[in-house]
Amino acid sequence: MNSSEEIPVYAKAEFVVYPEKILEDLTYFYHDPSRVYHGLLEMGVLNGELEFIKNNMQLFLDQDIFMVNGLKKRLVVEDVSLSFLEGDFERPCLHFKIRAEVEFFQGENRLEMVSEEEKAPYDFEIVWDFSLLERSKIIEVKSKLSYKIDRQKSKISMKAFKGKLCGGHEVIKVLLVSSF
Repeated sequence: MNSSEEIPVYAKAEFVVYPEKILEDLTYFYHDPSRVYHGLLEMGVLNGELEFIKNNMQLFLDQDIFMVNGLKKRLVVEDVSLSFLEGDFERPCLHFKIRAEVEFFQGENRLEMVSEEEKAPYDFEIVWDFSLLERSKIIEVKSKLSYKIDRQKSKISMKAFKGKLCGGHEVIKVLLVSSF
C-alpha cells in the first residue's frame, strides 16, 4: 500500500476501564481519493493487509510505556476492521480493538502513559471512561492535551489539535473508595 495515497485526517479513541481490564476502541478516519482500501477489498487481499496493519499497530504500541500503579502493562491489539464512512469509498475508517489486563485497588490508582512527544499530525480525541469502577472519581490529570472531566468525575474528554504538542509523560489518578 502506498502511504502517500491515503491520509489520516482524524482519530478517536475510547478507553473503557473495568476493575480488571481496559478496553480501547480506536478509529482512524482517512481521506483516500485513490480508493486504495476499496481496491484491496475488491482484489480480495484486504484480510492480509489488515493483518499487516494489526501487526504494525502492535509494534507501535509496544514502543510506548503504559503503567498502572507502577506496573508496566501491555496494550494488545485484538482486532482491526475496515469500514467506509457513509459508504464513501474515499473515506475509509480503520477500527482497532485493544485490550490491557490491569488491577485496581482501593485508594489512589495511577495510570501513566509515556510516548514520544510530537506535534499532532491531525486532530484527535480521547475519552477515558471510569464509570464502571464503582464509587471511583478522577482526582488528577496531567497531559499536554486540552481536557475536561465530567461532573461525576468519571469521564475525561481529551482533544489534540493538528500541530500542537502531544505525547510525553501523561498521568491520570483515580480514587476508588470501594474494593472489588
